[in-house]
Amino acid sequence: MVDQMVAMEHMLPHVQVEGVFICEDLSTSWSAPYGGRANEDARNAKFLETTMVGLIHKSLDWFMCGFTPGEILWLGEKVSAEHWVQQTIMVESSTQSSKAHTLLQKFGCL
Repeated sequence: MVDQMVAMEHMLPHVQVEGVFICEDLSTSWSAPYGGRANEDARNAKFLETTMVGLIHKSLDWFMCGFTPGEILWLGEKVSAEHWVQQTIMVESSTQSSKAHTLLQKFGCL
């Protein structure tokens, strides 16, 4: 699971325009043999700080208008969408802001 977090933080900035970053096997966030935290979720600070799902949760909060303290440096305007599907996340990269991003800017959230 740590390798998922490192890959996302270091590789996402290098995704080409209109490219995607995909990470699978997110269930490792709850699997102790992979460093996960069984029976925990985003309400637990250690889960947020030490698991891939926690990292994604924080990125989603930040992406949706900065609800997380600090800055998730590897997101920024380059990300136009995040999609969750069956233990997998896909992050889309774009040079053009999505409609949601444009609305967030209009209402002063970004």
